[in-house]
Order: sequence, then structure tokens, then C-alpha cells
Amino acid sequence: MRRRLRVGRAKAARARARHRAALTSRSALIMLVGLGAANTRAQDTLIDNWEFSVKTDNDTLLDTDRFYTNGLWINALKVEIDRWFGWSIANETYTPSDISLPPEDILPDDRPYAGWSYVSYFRGHIDEDDAAVIWEFGGGCIGPCSRAERFQAFWHSEVVDVPEAQGWAAQVTDEVGVHVRRIRMKPIRQWLGDERGLKADLMRTTEFRLGNIKSDATIGMTGRLRLGNMRGYFDGAGVGDLVPKRAVPRSSDRPRDWVDRPGRGWLWSDESFVYAHIEGALVARDSTIQGGLFNDDSPFTQDIRHVVIRTEIGIKFVWRRVLFGMSWNSTSTDFASWKSELNHHNWMSFYVVAH
Repeated sequence: MRRRLRVGRAKAARARARHRAALTSRSALIMLVGLGAANTRAQDTLIDNWEFSVKTDNDTLLDTDRFYTNGLWINALKVEIDRWFGWSIANETYTPSDISLPPEDILPDDRPYAGWSYVSYFRGHIDEDDAAVIWEFGGGCIGPCSRAERFQAFWHSEVVDVPEAQGWAAQVTDEVGVHVRRIRMKPIRQWLGDERGLKADLMRTTEFRLGNIKSDATIGMTGRLRLGNMRGYFDGAGVGDLVPKRAVPRSSDRPRDWVDRPGRGWLWSDESFVYAHIEGALVARDSTIQGGLFNDDSPFTQDIRHVVIRTEIGIKFVWRRVLFGMSWNSTSTDFASWKSELNHHNWMSFYVVAH
């Protein structure tokens, strides 16, 4: 009898142990699933808050290879409530009108060879006036340290298959450069039709840049016309290199007129529009033309023009988390020794954003 009682107690103890083990395993599984789900949500949130973009400028598609001939920007940007911040890596390449000439044959009134490479940190926010304000702080160098000659050689040999430039030995000499820039973008007019009708807007841009490589003040106007669905400047694809290409979350309860309106754009896009931008700049300093501010050893430099006009006409498409844009750009003459022309030089820009 006692033996059967001991056996029964042992079986009951083993059953309780198995039950506790099952509960422990089930709890551990639930915790793992919960942690996995939380981690997935955290990763989704982390990824959803970031966007990455690449922009390139080049003039070879317009059958030229001179003056401002190439530019490349790689940006990473994180969006927060009412604000954003990010980092940028950039290179700009400039050459004379004829890159086939060796240094001793470059025309005395031509633009000098120059490269300007820099990294920057920028931060922006939407103010109470519904305008975007962006500050950028950057540093880099002009001259051989910019590696513009190598970049152009790679581009010419591997991408567009054109002859290499022969005069880089005459480029402006090395100088470390820093700059601070402030941009304010203010939407000033909207024309809202029905879902299939007219939708257009107008925005004013002011910019101040101070540095030993480039110093200028710029004011411009940008107009957009939808090709299907188009959202506000800071609620969608927008215009501007240092602003998000998605809706910026707002802390204000103020309603926005045109967010998530129904409609499809051209090429089955979620958002699409054409735009035009014109700006005038008062230029105080451009070391890619004048040579370094603190280094006057450059073998070949020119004086600058203090008033420069730039225009851009482009188109943008958005498909879910991807944006593609392209534009035609023009600038007036920016160095003093050349004849003043409003349409002095043209190039194409291509822009891709993923978020």
C-alpha cells in the first residue's frame, strides 16, 4: 500500500514537472515571438525613418564637355516629427571649354580646371509659417586633393566613352574649404482643382552660403504642375536636394490640403509632376574660378561675375518607396573673361531616392 502511494506521488511529481516545463517552454516561445515581432517593428520603424539618394549632373548627354561638367551627391537623411537631419558626400568638376588642349595651350580667357569635394551635415525643420528651414555645415577641399581628375577619368573611360581631359596639370591648387549654408523654402501660392483638374503651386527659396570656397546669396522661385497626383512640397516628393522626399510628420493638428488624394500619375506612378525653377545669385566668392582664398599659387585663374542666373526644368515620378527625377539645367556666364550669356552652359541631372 505504501509502495503504491510512493509510486503515485512520484508520478504526480513528474506530471507537475512536465507541466512546469511545458509552461516554461510556452512562455519562452511567446517571449521569443514577441521579441521577434518587436525587433521587426523596430527595424521597420528604423528603415521607414531613413531615405537614401543619389544625384548626378553631367553635360555629355547634351554633347558638351566643359565648364561645370559633372557633379555627384550621395545623401542619407532621417525624418523626425517636424524635422530631419542627414549627411551628404559631394564632388563637383569644372573644366575649360576645350579639354583636349594641354595646359600650355589653354586659352587665356577660359575657365580653369577645378574640383570641389566635401562632406556635410545638414538639419532642417518646418517652422510655424509652414516653411522649411535647412542649415548645412560642410568641409572639404579644392585642387588635386578633391580627386576630380580621377573621377572624370573614370567617368570618361567607363561610363560615357569620351577622350580624357589633357589639362588637369593646370588645375587650381589645393586648399581646405569649409562652408555654412542656410536655405528657406516657403510655399506662397496653391491652385487646387478637382481630382482630375488643375493642381499647381509656387514656392520661394532664399539661400545664403558663407565659406572660403563659395560665398553667395540666392533667391529663386519654383513652380510645379501635376501630371496625375501631386502632394504638398513637404508632404511628398517635393523639390530640393536637402529636404525629405516623403511626408514630414507634423506635431500640429492643422489640416493639410493635399495629402493622400486619390489619383494616379503618368507611368502608373503614385505621384508625378513637372516643375520649373529660376534663381538669381549674388556671388562674392568662387574659388573654383579664382583659386584658393588663402593659397594664390594656382597656375591659371579668372575673375568671377558677381551676378549669375540659373534655371532648371524637370520631371519627377514616385512609385511607392522609390523616386526618379530628371531635369535640364542652364546657367549664365560665371567668369568675367568670357562673353556674358544668359544660356552659357547646359547639363542634365538625374535623381534617385529610396526610403
